[in-house]
Amino acid sequence: MPTYEAPTISDHEESTLSAEPETTDSQETPSTMSQSNDNNSVHQRPRQILPDPEVFKGDIASYQNFKHLLKAKLHVDRKALGGPYECLWYAYGRLSGNAASHILPWMIANADSPTMVNDDTVTKLFEHLDFNYMDKELQRKAMYNLSTLKQGNKTINELLATFDRYLMEAGQQNQPDNMKIFWLENTLNDDIFNRLVNAPTCKTFSEYCVQLQGIYDRHQKYQQRSAEHRRPPNRRTTTPMFPPPATSPTATPTQGDPMDWEPTISHARNPQRKRARWVSGKEIERRKQERCCFRCGSAGHQISQCPFLPAQRPTARVAEFTAEDVTDAVLDDTQATPVPDVPSGKA
Repeated sequence: MPTYEAPTISDHEESTLSAEPETTDSQETPSTMSQSNDNNSVHQRPRQILPDPEVFKGDIASYQNFKHLLKAKLHVDRKALGGPYECLWYAYGRLSGNAASHILPWMIANADSPTMVNDDTVTKLFEHLDFNYMDKELQRKAMYNLSTLKQGNKTINELLATFDRYLMEAGQQNQPDNMKIFWLENTLNDDIFNRLVNAPTCKTFSEYCVQLQGIYDRHQKYQQRSAEHRRPPNRRTTTPMFPPPATSPTATPTQGDPMDWEPTISHARNPQRKRARWVSGKEIERRKQERCCFRCGSAGHQISQCPFLPAQRPTARVAEFTAEDVTDAVLDDTQATPVPDVPSGKA
């Protein structure tokens, strides 16, 4: 009767079977682990690159800056922010104050649920912001500023920055270079414009701006050097080698009789002066009583200030004159006392 023999396993097959690990339902295979890691990497968002724009409160003057910064943020960091729904509410989160109050009804009507929002909704949000806060006269104002801009005391860099801003706001940045050169040339002051007479003609607007910067720099150096030449030299104060001779102290006049210290008029220095007329003693007495000048008889000054020279005594003999004719000669610059009358007929 035939018997059943169990199959034999070779040594190689036995070692292979013993090396295989036992698998259970609770253990994960390498393929399942790699798939889970891939799923986690898909849901992990990248880091944001640009900073958050400053909060907009409704100021029309700052809307242009806020709008372009917000657009750049939504475009660059789109993967970090998420889908259209997340981007839309992120944009609303950068509003505050009156701006947030004005835009909230639109957000409730157009972005109340994620199914209502798509990329077109984000575009409509910016259109709604433009309607409320865009300066409708910005382009017209920029054209006016561009036509009336003058350099004045501005540096050439300040002028170019202002000119470029007005050019962009007016939408004229695509104008031909010769037109932009013409507009910029009208803004220059006389100092820079006169130095362009002998300058070579530029073909492009950028070359013209570089030429203006070089002319302005040379003009500034010339003015600085001219100012240094006009500046007076710095003279140092030195002590003299020989000190001045000491002067003897002079007596200070005291407040007394003015005739004691008032200077007299030198006769030798004034040879053209007239001499006073010899008068009688009665006339001298009258002048004394009336406080007139003893020498000329005029009121208003004393004998020390009289413009006439002293009177001279007559050369005739005294005996030939009567008592009324005999006078006293005023020979010096001081008040003289009249000479007593001489009796007639006595030598």
